[in-house]
Amino acid sequence: MNFDFTEEQELFRKRLREGIERVIKPGYMERWPHDEFNYAVLKDLKELDLLGFAVPEEYGGQGYSLSAVETGIILEEMGRCDQSYTTIWGGLNNCCEMLMALCDDKELLDEWIPALCAGEKFVGYGFVEPGTGTDLSNIQTRGIKDGDCWIINGAKASVSFCNVDAHIVAVRTNEQKGSRGVTLFLIPDDLEGVEHFIYTDFGLKQIGRGDLAFKNVRVPERYMLGAEGQGFKNIMHIFDHGRPGIALQCIGAAESVMEECYEYCKQREVFGQPLSKYEAISFGLAEHQTKLDAAKLLAYKAMWLRDQNRWNAKEAGQAKFFGCEAAFDAIWFATRCFGHLGYTTDYPALNKLADTIGFAWGDGSWEACKMVAIREIAGPEFLPYERRNKDVSYKVMSGFQKV
Repeated sequence: MNFDFTEEQELFRKRLREGIERVIKPGYMERWPHDEFNYAVLKDLKELDLLGFAVPEEYGGQGYSLSAVETGIILEEMGRCDQSYTTIWGGLNNCCEMLMALCDDKELLDEWIPALCAGEKFVGYGFVEPGTGTDLSNIQTRGIKDGDCWIINGAKASVSFCNVDAHIVAVRTNEQKGSRGVTLFLIPDDLEGVEHFIYTDFGLKQIGRGDLAFKNVRVPERYMLGAEGQGFKNIMHIFDHGRPGIALQCIGAAESVMEECYEYCKQREVFGQPLSKYEAISFGLAEHQTKLDAAKLLAYKAMWLRDQNRWNAKEAGQAKFFGCEAAFDAIWFATRCFGHLGYTTDYPALNKLADTIGFAWGDGSWEACKMVAIREIAGPEFLPYERRNKDVSYKVMSGFQKV
């Protein structure tokens, strides 16, 4: 058993941190208040050579597929400086991988992939709906075949990257109940009938979260991604990969705040001695750092299992709720250690706390992740619903599935 990164991974982490602290860290507090998708982020990610993984060189990509552990390293390191950047990078990386795996239309790939790799365009995804929430097998957005097009009607809620160039959208294309009727489409946002409604969010403002509406949108059939009725499996592929990654980015944010807190407590004197000497402070910091360390190990275990092509739903669910909760609690404790200064913009602690809060819901609420974990630990009798799709062949899946 070995808990160390390889020498190559450690060198990758070192160089990555140097670049992120040079390019991304400056200006975090100035960027933070703006509620809109920030295309400047893509230029910075391009400068750091973080675009185009898993994309062949002929499309302008790097021709290299990141391992799950390497992906975790990027998310953790970027999360230390700006979780909006982290979320944008993760979303774009997922969408590029999905398009390359599922799209059979070369003309479509030629139109979108080089622009995504160059940081000139962005594709998000729309899965969650106002009336269904976590129950993605109950999607109500409908697609009706009309010649060589599909006419799509419906709405998506809590869409990260709402007002961008296109979205990968989950649509019910037949009336079969459950997950078997869900199909994915690439829908450009400039098609007639696509509407956007941007939220004013409390944190993670630069991802531009909001609602999407589709009113009789005509989507050419060649924009279908993968086989009809196979969309749910590919959505689950994203979540099982993304949940431990979200934990790591929140842990990265918490660790950066904790490091600032350690230095502050060494220097701040109270009743004639440094704040670090008081057990109310030092014991609390030790407890929160321990939880962060444990959460990080769990998240990287979930990533490692994925690299081994082993089923990781339990660890992914555990990593998400435990890691995000540990990060939230650590940042909140550190904020209080800063005293009244923690309530000012002198320190980014409350901003990073607000960013972390967003993942109490994003990519599956903490409660939904606990449902997944207990299902794997103790069996389906602990689920509050009956599995509509008895086919669980998607469990061990090394990539997106076309058929």
